[in-house]
Amino acid sequence: NVRIGLLQELNPEILNDCNNFDYVRNSKDVIVNLRGKKFIELCNELGLIVLNGRSRGDREGHLTFVGARGSSVIDFCCGSIQILPLLDDFSVKSETFSDHLPIVFSILTAELKERIFPLLPQFKWNSKYRTRYRELLITKAEQFSSQKHDIQAAIQWFIECINMATFWHKPQANSQQLFRNPWYDWQCFRARKKSLALLNLYRKTNSHFVKKAYTEANFNYKQLIVNKKTLFYEEMVQRFKMVKYSKDFWD
Repeated sequence: NVRIGLLQELNPEILNDCNNFDYVRNSKDVIVNLRGKKFIELCNELGLIVLNGRSRGDREGHLTFVGARGSSVIDFCCGSIQILPLLDDFSVKSETFSDHLPIVFSILTAELKERIFPLLPQFKWNSKYRTRYRELLITKAEQFSSQKHDIQAAIQWFIECINMATFWHKPQANSQQLFRNPWYDWQCFRARKKSLALLNLYRKTNSHFVKKAYTEANFNYKQLIVNKKTLFYEEMVQRFKMVKYSKDFWD
């Protein structure tokens, strides 16, 4: 793996037109290896600038790899001098799905001058509540005065009417509705939350003990996911084996 420490300090004049990035880099991984030196030489030859550790979103040069075998900065984002003025920021995010943390950069965009109308809300229609919905919508519409609203405000008001008339009856959510996967439950949610909290704490403290607790918690979380998923599909197979009629299958 490439380890570059604090290498690639730039001439301040290079960044005259770019205020979002510093000419010096910071890094929580100060180790430099031979591959790292060759990597920086290659970047300099190609006119590429390492963004890690020189933006407001990554002032400290956060670690990009946190695993049981160690912690380091080995995932990099590089850009040419010409493209730097178009970039807004760079950061390293906290996620638990991999030992490699996601790196993210954002691009500057021009402010839109034209008005963008919001999308209308989409709801699943239920004929059972048709009468009540109609009554609430009519009641709300009678309060509208077209002389007090421009087009944008009128559209926003209309959307609020739909929301109000729809959410008077809101069914109580359960775990099957809250989570994307049917085998994911609150136990998985709490395990991920614990792992993510320890990861964020380690990024702030750089404590060896916190890192050990995080790697254990993250391992347990991933193992829990595997077990939950396996158990779910094993139970599904057993239910299929008990099916005798087509009605039982679809139920």
